[in-house]
Amino acid sequence: MSYAAWLLKMNSEAPDYKQRIILVLARVLGAIKRHYDSPYCMKTRLKLNELTGGGRPVLYLKEHIALKLTASFAGVALSLLIAAFSSFDMSIAVFSAVVSVLAAYLPDTLLDREVKQRRMQLRLDFPFFLMKLSLLLNTGMGLTRAWTRIAADNSIESHLYREVSKTVMEITSGKPESKAYEDFAKRCRVDEVSRFVSILEQYRRKGSFEFVSLLKHLAGECWERRKNMISKLAEESSTRLLFPLMLIFIGIMIIVIAPAVISLRNIK
Repeated sequence: MSYAAWLLKMNSEAPDYKQRIILVLARVLGAIKRHYDSPYCMKTRLKLNELTGGGRPVLYLKEHIALKLTASFAGVALSLLIAAFSSFDMSIAVFSAVVSVLAAYLPDTLLDREVKQRRMQLRLDFPFFLMKLSLLLNTGMGLTRAWTRIAADNSIESHLYREVSKTVMEITSGKPESKAYEDFAKRCRVDEVSRFVSILEQYRRKGSFEFVSLLKHLAGECWERRKNMISKLAEESSTRLLFPLMLIFIGIMIIVIAPAVISLRNIK
């Protein structure tokens, strides 16, 4: 389960016992009259909004901070448990402090990783969306109808197409198209989507015979970026494989050399 899905489940009707502990701490934080407007809180709220779709930004922020406190307390408890079965000294105190700090940063690490994965997936899917939209507009279909057609025909469960479907629902419910497209760009928080929406707004306000050609040009740039991203991901995957291969090589060397060393010692 992803971190965002875990937060959303925690606010559902059936949270588990671990999530109930986080909710209690979040309520305690809510009882403390504190303004969550520090730079860290603002950045974290934006990330949480991006993953959860917004709606309750302060609540999700309180639950995130409560999870950090819970993880920190769990790290301290683990350190005290280790100290109970060993002689307490300065090293145990240092270990406890390090574990507590690392545990407190674990939710931030999970959040950053999930935001990065979401944006990467958006960039990978966006060229396909542009290609579909260009093809539909070339057939003479209107912009709103083309968006609706893409949302209706889509069989892929992805972040981008969920946002496309949400935009169509907002337009259908009466939200102005310019505002719906602007919110679409804000939710995606990807440069390529922001450029696309700016071209879209220019077309809606002034009209342009070059709109489709501009879309095709943007789609070409996005395809090139997608190729570069895939090649970079392939390189990172091969780099990650080096470490376990080195461990396997070291293990084989130990298995091969250890008997020879033991036999030499026996000879002496």
